[in-house]
Amino acid sequence: MKRKLIVVLICVVFAGWIGTSIVRDPGYVLIAYGSYRFQTSLWIMLALLIAVIIAWYYLLRLLKLFVGSSANLKGWRSSRKARRADYLARKGLALLAAGEYARAENFLLSGAQDNTDPGTLYLAAAKAADAQKNSEQREAFLRMALEADAGLSTSVAMSAAEMAGERGDWQRCLENLDSLPETDAVLKLKKQALYECCDWHRLLEIMPKLRAAKLAEDHFEKQVVMNRLSETTINDKGRAAVVKRSSPSVRQDPEVVLRHARSLSDERAVEVSLRNAIKRNWHSKHVVAYGKLGRDTLQARIRHAESWLKKHEVSSELHMALATMYQKTGDLDKAKQACQKSIDVSPSQAALEMMATFLAEAGDYVASNRYLKQALKLRI
Repeated sequence: MKRKLIVVLICVVFAGWIGTSIVRDPGYVLIAYGSYRFQTSLWIMLALLIAVIIAWYYLLRLLKLFVGSSANLKGWRSSRKARRADYLARKGLALLAAGEYARAENFLLSGAQDNTDPGTLYLAAAKAADAQKNSEQREAFLRMALEADAGLSTSVAMSAAEMAGERGDWQRCLENLDSLPETDAVLKLKKQALYECCDWHRLLEIMPKLRAAKLAEDHFEKQVVMNRLSETTINDKGRAAVVKRSSPSVRQDPEVVLRHARSLSDERAVEVSLRNAIKRNWHSKHVVAYGKLGRDTLQARIRHAESWLKKHEVSSELHMALATMYQKTGDLDKAKQACQKSIDVSPSQAALEMMATFLAEAGDYVASNRYLKQALKLRI
């Protein structure tokens, strides 16, 4: 309040001084230009100058405001378009997630027109078109996404692969995946695509990467190895390589060992494979398979099997394998004895049926029928 009063007093004093000066000496100003003359007092001239300066100042302010308003109007319009594009994009993505694919496609395309990132929206529109089984629109939107942003090439290829997989087009899925760096997501989808295509060879090629990414459990790798070993397009050397490249747990799996042995074309190689597997880890199925091999390695197998009796005398499978091999040599007495030992240790359907055959051939049909009945009970 005091400051305002002081300012008012100063203004009154200054105005009084100005008024007194004007009355005492108004001054004189003459401006001549050619035949024109302008005369006035000094104080009026000063007032005119001040008025002109003030008018010029406000005129400049007005011009600046006018020019700025035009720019602000453009900025407002641009901002409004951006906000609308953002709204349309968010609405389209929400509809896509909700499964309303036709509406989502329309919103996404509208939002892409003034959006700062149209490529991503075209990519989402491609997914909406694919969900509607519109392949032409899908491919067109994928091309538009690439044209809008060349940096989306990886995203476009991955999205195309995912969409191909969802509609069961696994070959097309693989074509898109082959051009991508092998990230965990790419490996996971490639694993599924190769499995669906039954491409066991390529699956085994990427198996080390799948194991490193923790995308290949033992049971999955075992299934792939088993299927690859069963293919007729691979030779014995290739089969050995398949087993060698597999993980230790899969390599030593009894079923894999047996499948590998049975897939070999050379009986001697089969004998060695099974014998080594039996020495590493005794397994009844391997012993039975060992006894069922052909005649090329028969004598060697009998010697090895007889040597195993020292540690595995209570193995009914070993006695059954010996019975099978003795039968192939024509030594029916030994075959019958080994078969009986197998039954004594643990009766099996195969041993009971073999014994029934021996007894029937010897003419003892009553005993033969008794063994057959026991075999039927085990089958049931």
